[in-house]
Amino acid sequence: MQILMLDRFSYRARLGHVISLAGALNRQGIETVVAVTDCPAPERERCQKYCRQKAPFFAEDRTEQIVKIARHYQVKLIHVHALSLLPLAWQLSRQLRLPYGITVHEPPAAAANAALLAQALFIIVTSPALQAQLPRLKRAAAFIPEAVDLDEYRPQPRNDFRIAFLGDAGGYTADGYMALVKAAGIADLPLEVICPEPVPLVKGRFHGWTLDRAAVLSRTQVVAGSKRGLIEGMACGNAALLMGRSYHGIVQPQSFAAGAFPDLSGGGTVEPCYRSIFHDLAQLLKDRPYLTTLQHWGRKFTRENCDLRLAAEATARLYARSTTN
Repeated sequence: MQILMLDRFSYRARLGHVISLAGALNRQGIETVVAVTDCPAPERERCQKYCRQKAPFFAEDRTEQIVKIARHYQVKLIHVHALSLLPLAWQLSRQLRLPYGITVHEPPAAAANAALLAQALFIIVTSPALQAQLPRLKRAAAFIPEAVDLDEYRPQPRNDFRIAFLGDAGGYTADGYMALVKAAGIADLPLEVICPEPVPLVKGRFHGWTLDRAAVLSRTQVVAGSKRGLIEGMACGNAALLMGRSYHGIVQPQSFAAGAFPDLSGGGTVEPCYRSIFHDLAQLLKDRPYLTTLQHWGRKFTRENCDLRLAAEATARLYARSTTN
C-alpha cells in the first residue's frame, strides 16, 4: 500500500510526528510520501534534511502538483493531519478516486468541516481527551498517540542540571514563558529553549525552532512543555513539567488514573506562576533520587505507550482494516 501523508506546515511538534510516522511506515514496507502545504521557504530545507532517510518530502501548495506527486508514487490512500486541509483532501479524493482518513491532533472548532470529517475512511485521535470533542459521528475514532523513535530519542550521560523548554506556536503564552525564565533564574539553572519566536533568556541558549530536538533533550535533566514535545523529552530521560497555556506541575505516575493515557495538552486559562514552577524545580534539584526516579519512569512510560514502531504498526493495521471493509 502507498500512502500520501498530507499536512499544513506549523511551528508545532505535530510535523515531527507526521515525518517520523512516515519514516516508520516506510521501514515496515508501507511506501509513504509526505506533502506539506504553506511551508515557508526558509523551513523547506530544514524539513527536507530531517526527512532524509525517513520519507520523500515535498513542500507544495498547488493542488495539481500534489496530484502529480500522488500519481507518481501510485498512492492508494490519503492520510491528512490537519482539519483545515479536509477540503483539499476531499478534492484530492474526488480527483484521484482515493479514500482519505485523518488524524486529529487539536480540538476542532465548532462544526468545522463536520461533513468532510464524517466522510473520512478512518479517524485517529492522538489523545483520548479529543474523542469527546469531535462532532457526533457514526465511525468511532481510534486512539494512537503521537510517538517517538526510541533509538533517536534516548538518554545520554549528563554533566550538569539544565532545563529544556519546548514551545509550540500557540501552545504557550509570553507571560507563562517569562514565569519559567524567572523560576529558572532564581534557581540559577540554564534553559535550553526551542520555540519559533525569539524570546528573552537570562541564562542558557535559544535554539529557535527545529524538528531535530534529540541532541538538545539528551543533555537536559528536565523538560517543560506539552504534547509531543513533552513525550520527546521524557523519551530522552527527562523529568517533565507539563506547561502549555497553563502550568500543571510535575508529570508523575500519580498525576493520572492507573492505565489511563494522560492529557498532555497543558490547556487552561490560568497563567503559569513562577512560584509554582520554582517550587517544583527546587524539589527536583534538591531531591536527586526523586529526580532520577522520574527520569527512569518517563523513559519507561514512552517505551510502553509512545514507541513509534508500535504506533506505526497500529496505523498500518487501521489502514488494512479500513480499506478491506
